[in-house]
Amino acid sequence: MLELDYITATATHCPYCSLQCGMYLVESENGPTVAARDFPTNAGGLCQKGWTSTALLQHPERLTTPLMRDCKGGELRPISWDAALDRIVEAIQAAQ
Repeated sequence: MLELDYITATATHCPYCSLQCGMYLVESENGPTVAARDFPTNAGGLCQKGWTSTALLQHPERLTTPLMRDCKGGELRPISWDAALDRIVEAIQAAQ
């Protein structure tokens, strides 16, 4: 992670397609934005989707916590990340 005064840039990848172009997620006083980084698949450039990907972070319907159902067709309810991961592990082990 690179820190410069009020800006923090975290190396990551674009979330849109299978190319996984390299980019930085930049947190600043003006909110999140992205910056291209030199990476083998994109050589320092981003497409329009990559440049606008921070809109995903600010979307009001974005899920920020795991949800689960107690029974098939039941209502979704929030659970902790630990409980969600434990449930996934149990399901994988049962399938094996």
